[in-house]
Amino acid sequence: MNADQLVGERVHVLMRRARIGQEQLGQVIGIAQASVSKKLLGQRSWTLDELIAVARFLEVEPADLLPGPDYTPVLEGRGRADRGG
Repeated sequence: MNADQLVGERVHVLMRRARIGQEQLGQVIGIAQASVSKKLLGQRSWTLDELIAVARFLEVEPADLLPGPDYTPVLEGRGRADRGG
């Protein structure tokens, strides 16, 4: 599981607890509900500004949305093509 998937999972859990829908969250970060869905599934990356806005809206610290210290970064795949460099 990559970091985007882990963040999406954490955001989704907090949304359920707060009874907040994808449409509402999309309004907070300025994207459509379909894009929120893709972010929650880890199919689209989160920007730092989005994470900060989401954390404020959900009344948690931004770090609460991030993977923990035991997470091993996934550095290949998902748009990270070899750039020959």
